[in-house]
Amino acid sequence: MELRLRLAPAGANTAVLDITNGWLKVENTLEIAKAGTGTVNLSGGKLRVGTLTNGGGTASFNFTGGTLAADKVAFT
Repeated sequence: MELRLRLAPAGANTAVLDITNGWLKVENTLEIAKAGTGTVNLSGGKLRVGTLTNGGGTASFNFTGGTLAADKVAFT
């Protein structure tokens, strides 16, 4: 079982994840824009990830509020 979340895994994909309240836990890796265009907006609530990373596409992480808990942040 894969315990990861990939936003915009293919080149033609566009994805937006808005976290405004509540919580999201990704056991292993949250990969933003593996090949497409992906955006995560964290403005409230809590995001807990093992690793937060960007792929080879166009990735954005907008952190304007809430709580980010990550074991590792690996943006290139």
